[in-house]
Amino acid sequence: MALSINSLPVEILENIFTHLPFKDVRHFGQVCHIWNDVLRGSQFQRRIRVKLQNDFRQDISPASMKFLTTCKNLSIVQQYDNSSNYDAEVEGESETDSQRLQDAAKAEQNIAFILFGTTELDSLQLFSKYKSVKNIIQDRLFELSHLKELKFSFFYDGNTCQPGEKVWHLKSDSLETFKIGLPYSVGPLHLETPHLKELHLTSLILQQCELINDLPGLHIRMVGLERLKLISVVNNVLLEHNFCGLRYLELAHSFKYGNDLLQKVFYNFTSVEHAKIHFRTTLDGDAFQKLHQMKSLKSLEMRATEVTDEHWNHCQQLPSVEQFTITNCFMLKFSMFASLGRVFPSVKRLYVDRCHIIDDTSGADAAIDGGCERKLRKMFPNCIVSWHDSVQLTPMSLKQLLM
Repeated sequence: MALSINSLPVEILENIFTHLPFKDVRHFGQVCHIWNDVLRGSQFQRRIRVKLQNDFRQDISPASMKFLTTCKNLSIVQQYDNSSNYDAEVEGESETDSQRLQDAAKAEQNIAFILFGTTELDSLQLFSKYKSVKNIIQDRLFELSHLKELKFSFFYDGNTCQPGEKVWHLKSDSLETFKIGLPYSVGPLHLETPHLKELHLTSLILQQCELINDLPGLHIRMVGLERLKLISVVNNVLLEHNFCGLRYLELAHSFKYGNDLLQKVFYNFTSVEHAKIHFRTTLDGDAFQKLHQMKSLKSLEMRATEVTDEHWNHCQQLPSVEQFTITNCFMLKFSMFASLGRVFPSVKRLYVDRCHIIDDTSGADAAIDGGCERKLRKMFPNCIVSWHDSVQLTPMSLKQLLM
């Protein structure tokens, strides 16, 4: 006898329903009492992220708003016409421009109505235009008294936000995670730092932003900060401060400032236990010379970062590291792993993921038969070695590949 879907455990039903679009969630709640109980249950409301994506020029229906009042995790994506200039403020504007400004104001009003009508939000993601974000959030964030996670990503035309302009002043006692980012096609965005120190954050993520500090003697106090993620952030004043409680650090960069940033990290972030470095730039040979200062470091991940024997030869031993991951790296010489073993003598887990390894320890015509993986396991007998989706090359095969 075939089993009904309602015979599945509630946890399975919740997991299935989390993948439903917002409009379908409301309809599925009308199928039967079991589904309605699952969809309205507090556990499901904590798990599901409702995504609203439109231009928000039309008022939201009472039925939708009723459902949103129980929503805990919300994503709002404001669509707009690239040919429109909602931020235009020109005297003698045409009727069309006037209508666009009215539509923009209406959209902001409707988004604000959704946000501040759902005061039980735990997590909010907002993708919009620069002025819309500022107008919606400015001075009203404290109304979302349960909000723990806030993530912004927005477009601006380059003239809307001037260097040194404070984008907004965040006021919240409950906020723990804050992310602000821009698409890679624009930016970086210039942010002032005073408002950051007034937040009691445990996690901070900045993307395509440049923090500026024009106030002499300013110290950014984020005592409880545990996670810091910086993506293409230049001249970052955050790296000038020692956050004693910081445990997780991710640094991604594609510009020429990589070596300077690393030296600041190794000097100021000595409490970090888990670090991820992603640099699409050529590092100096002594870039990791001060790595040993991170005496609390337990795991290190290098992603798409060129590392050689020269880098590790400048490093002192760091016995605290138990896990090392190298991923998405191209043209790594196998001999590098011997130097790696010296720097991290206590490593227990070694992950080589989606890399191209050149076997420079064998003859030029050595067969590609998985020899690097076997030699790596033999080199680290007391370590769990994971070789995933990585390619072994020989000098001869590399020469043929490059011809």
